[in-house]
Amino acid sequence: ICLVETVLDVDYSYTGANGHPIYVGDAVTFESIVAASNPITLYSWNFDDSSSAGTTEDVVHTFNAAGTYNVSLTVTDSASATDSVVKVIDILNRVGTGSEIKIGKATISALVITT
Repeated sequence: ICLVETVLDVDYSYTGANGHPIYVGDAVTFESIVAASNPITLYSWNFDDSSSAGTTEDVVHTFNAAGTYNVSLTVTDSASATDSVVKVIDILNRVGTGSEIKIGKATISALVITT
């Protein structure tokens, strides 16, 4: 008897990660990170916003409303094994284009962002 251990470990990264904010209307790139012994047969992305699921290894998605989203990736391999990961992503409103105030020769610029 020969036992072969198979591996299927799923994660993903996305633009805006590591503390960078993502705003309504931004195109967010999601990139799968998969360690697998067998070929991958299915990628299923769920963006928690009633949009159609992505089915490719990497996807670009735009959120149309501010809020907190549970974005998941489920991967299936050729042996029908599955693994999933869910991350919470905050999408912020971008309010206004900013304001400028002139005081003498100085110009003060401000951008107000709300969540």
